[in-house]
Amino acid sequence: MLSRLLCCVLLILSAWSAQATVTPWLEFKLQDGHISLPVTVSGHPTYAILDSGAQMNAINKKFIDKHELNYTGVGTTYINGPFGKKGIKNYPISRWECLVQLQE
Repeated sequence: MLSRLLCCVLLILSAWSAQATVTPWLEFKLQDGHISLPVTVSGHPTYAILDSGAQMNAINKKFIDKHELNYTGVGTTYINGPFGKKGIKNYPISRWECLVQLQE
């Protein structure tokens, strides 16, 4: 009887400690079938599109020019498309405390 009671108490205590905490809600906009999240790029508030199928990150050249941003590239990625091959610059960025590469 005592062993069953001890087993129940241990089971309850272990289940209580296994609960995950609640994360804060992240605002987003659904626009033309795209999920847009609020972000800040070099101090400029804007929106980023969340694309779970994307193999790279990108930033619009017009955004860079408009805000007169000056990034140092760390290489080039070449993409083959219907209009030929194009080279795009790679830039290091930090997202959610993880360093990732950003393509222009």
